[in-house]
Amino acid sequence: MFRKINLFFLNIILLPVSLIIILLRPFVLLRFKELSSELFGGFIAFPEIYLCEKKEKINLPNKTHLDIFYPHHLGLICNSALMKMWKRKLLILPSVICHPINIQLSTISKFFNMKNIHDVGDNTSMDRDVHNLFNKHSINISFNSEEKINGIKFLRKIGLKENEKFVCVAVRDGQYNKDFYKDSYDNLKLNRHDYRNWNIQNFIPAIEYLLEKGYFVIRVGKNSKEKLNIQNEKFFDYTFSNIKNDFIDIFLGANCHFCISTGFGYDMIPHVFRRPVIFLGVPIGLLNTYSSKYILLTKHHVDKKTQKKLTLSEIFQKNLAFAQDINEFENMNVKLIDCSSDEIKSATIEMIELIKNNFKQDNKNSEQIKKFWSLYLSFCQDKKYSDRPLVKYSKIHGKILAKISPNFLLKNQNLLN
Repeated sequence: MFRKINLFFLNIILLPVSLIIILLRPFVLLRFKELSSELFGGFIAFPEIYLCEKKEKINLPNKTHLDIFYPHHLGLICNSALMKMWKRKLLILPSVICHPINIQLSTISKFFNMKNIHDVGDNTSMDRDVHNLFNKHSINISFNSEEKINGIKFLRKIGLKENEKFVCVAVRDGQYNKDFYKDSYDNLKLNRHDYRNWNIQNFIPAIEYLLEKGYFVIRVGKNSKEKLNIQNEKFFDYTFSNIKNDFIDIFLGANCHFCISTGFGYDMIPHVFRRPVIFLGVPIGLLNTYSSKYILLTKHHVDKKTQKKLTLSEIFQKNLAFAQDINEFENMNVKLIDCSSDEIKSATIEMIELIKNNFKQDNKNSEQIKKFWSLYLSFCQDKKYSDRPLVKYSKIHGKILAKISPNFLLKNQNLLN
């Protein structure tokens, strides 16, 4: 009740400001954008892509303008260190002032049946680098000298030696959402994303292989369900440590040799910082295809009645390629099975070789790989599969630069049938 009263008076106070902003349009256009500061992936990826597209003059007005950003209107900020870093690159003002102004400008535009030119709008494809700009432009977000020193101190504290390479392992199990949104988890029906959860045990052989090869391995993330029982001085389970903080969350993902991730918010850190990533992603239609530093795998789609793995064609025909709700898979009588330990380990070996070869892939089963991408793009671009808002109104794939794991494809040629 008090919040509504405060908002009412705040809107009255800020209305003259909104009118002045409209009057200033012939001289300077002020545009506003609410940052997705409540969602880790969007909070780091959206501004980075915005800045890259700005360099290319994509989605920019052809007049003098000033873009103003603000945090989530309810004050939700998933990472305070990230907010601090973005404030060095973007004009970010308090949401208590900017959000009412943004709403008022939108309302006034609708009233006069005009396009709201005061809205920064979305990137070409939200947090997807469909113009392959990360390969072209340097990183916009960065650490200052003090942050770099603090990051190095942390690495030394957990046992990492100078110049020693470390690999991040980020596995989604759904616990973070349950804790972060604990007061609204059921109302938001966040269990609909459970199809994106993975079994951490399947990653142990890959971790052990990396340890044998002399890499330091750090399991990253927050509030995981299951602790890994790996007794090795070169393994650190950061998710269960008592020295976690927002800054270190970012520093680790930004400086890893590469990251193994199951496709959730955290892997946007190595993505934005141009680090190599093994993406184990679903839904399959939204694979991160836009960097040569990526190796891709996906979950196995299995028909519950026949117990047969679905082909790429069948996944699209059942309208599951862009499904983002576990109920969609259940309604089609399809179960998702995690990649096997061997598939994950093989992709890890492939990534090590890929980095050594400067991200040039050998010709192993190249014909199958070409066929996969040909089928994949033809299905993604087919209008009958484009009834989802993200797919219908946005470009979702640019030039295909990522690599489908050769071993994964060799063992799952059913995808090509």
